[in-house]
Amino acid sequence: MIMNHTTARDLYISGPDLYSYSFAASEPKAHMLIQLLFDFPGSMLSKENAFVEEEDGKIRGLILAYPASAMRMQAVQSMKSL
Repeated sequence: MIMNHTTARDLYISGPDLYSYSFAASEPKAHMLIQLLFDFPGSMLSKENAFVEEEDGKIRGLILAYPASAMRMQAVQSMKSL
């Protein structure tokens, strides 16, 4: 697992239209919000939930996953961080 600013950027790159739409924000603002949520423990986009596959020091894939039972609490934590 990698937990750094590059990973938050890669998360944005995985769905720029989705994140820009979800946050009703331009690319720089959406990326900033993702970074904020990525660094905020307990949020839906937290690095705690990010699993990264690497090969030869390069990211091959990234997935965000958390238990469905935690979904409501993480949504609340995400809103608190904004």
